[in-house]
Amino acid sequence: MPEVECIFVEEHQPEGPYGAKGVGEAALVPTAAAVAGALYAFDGVRRTRLPMKESPAALAAVPHLVHHGHGGGH
Repeated sequence: MPEVECIFVEEHQPEGPYGAKGVGEAALVPTAAAVAGALYAFDGVRRTRLPMKESPAALAAVPHLVHHGHGGGH
């Protein structure tokens, strides 16, 4: 991985809480793809749509999904 230089610029943002700017959204972008890749490695099913409700992890975490027939995209 190449070296990364972070430069912090402190500037008040009037719309943000206490003048803060949001940067957390960028970390959410690759999450679904990472989960889909992990599930593919686990069970060999390629998932390309959200929500991934029929995955083994989702069914284990929320067992009532099976009983109500709520399907997820495969």
